[in-house]
Amino acid sequence: MGAWRRIVRAAAALAVATTVLAACAPVVTQEPIVIGYLGGLSGRSSGLGLAGRDGAQLAVEKINAAGGLDGRPVKLVVADDATGDTAPAEGVRKLVDAGALVVIGPVTSESAVHAIPVANELEVPLLSPTVSSTDFSGVDDFFLRTCADNRQYAAALVNHVLALRGSPFSAAAVYDLGNASYTERLFEHFRDAVRMSGGTVAEPVKFTSGEDLDYEELVEKLIAKDTDCVFIIANAIDSALVCQQLRKLGYAGLVLLSQWSASSEDLIRTGGTAVDGAIWMDNYNRNHTAPAFLAMKREYVERYGSEPIFVAVHSYDAVRLALDAIRSRGSDMTVKDALLRKGRWTGVQGEITMNKWGDTDRPFYPMTVRRGRFVASRVGGK
Repeated sequence: MGAWRRIVRAAAALAVATTVLAACAPVVTQEPIVIGYLGGLSGRSSGLGLAGRDGAQLAVEKINAAGGLDGRPVKLVVADDATGDTAPAEGVRKLVDAGALVVIGPVTSESAVHAIPVANELEVPLLSPTVSSTDFSGVDDFFLRTCADNRQYAAALVNHVLALRGSPFSAAAVYDLGNASYTERLFEHFRDAVRMSGGTVAEPVKFTSGEDLDYEELVEKLIAKDTDCVFIIANAIDSALVCQQLRKLGYAGLVLLSQWSASSEDLIRTGGTAVDGAIWMDNYNRNHTAPAFLAMKREYVERYGSEPIFVAVHSYDAVRLALDAIRSRGSDMTVKDALLRKGRWTGVQGEITMNKWGDTDRPFYPMTVRRGRFVASRVGGK
């Protein structure tokens, strides 16, 4: 009997120990909801991709601080698509393999050319904060966006220049073939808008971004066209270097930029005083007074040490849109269908409306550079 008692006591002790260990073990959290982010995090256009990532990350952190999505944590998984032509497609696959239900991005039209076919194959929605090429407008696929397209940008820019000058104008343009889906379409819409207003546009000067680019030769071709303004459609660094040569060679006309050109502080850091007075249209209002935007702006500055640019704001909104769609979808509904079904959200700067193709209509605001700062541009230059 003594041996039997010892066995019973040992079993009881083991049961107690097991209960204690179970009580002390950490509570297993629910599986996270995974959101992907696809953008260029390296190279000359990285300012756009990094700002978009930061806006998305801020949105995720704020949601998790409030308890997550219906109690589940949200995880942002990031892929860099700036490492070659295959990187966007590989990035989409990487993010889907990591469990992403939706991908915020890509942020350039050239990347979208390679990413969309894979998104269609895998049936994962791409919700881009910046891709504005009309090549992707009006198509029933897995590409959606929170920004306005190139046609809207060109019309807004031309109307602003007309208001500044008070009459039709002549223009020259230079653009980067490395992001042709964006740059060529934007030039075409700009050209058409200028001509419809009674102005003229010279044949464009084209280049491919790279370290060995001769900016002086490029700009000499531009100013030889003797026009009232020059439209630069390139990344922030290339745009800044073109501006430097324009000023060096004495060009006195208006300098117009694409939204891509003014996508980061790289424009001012590289261009210095040469970019003062350059004009572009922003797809969000930097001076907006909505409480939601002011709170987001304050948190962004505290987190990253700089003010958010349009891609950061749109990425922030895109994460919130995506999670709202995930929360509201039925058991038999895809995230894409949930996004399109709702079609209308309140972003940090007001209402965001998406049509059945996933295209968005948003207002533009005129901007310029003054004494090294991005500021609102007004008719008359005041």
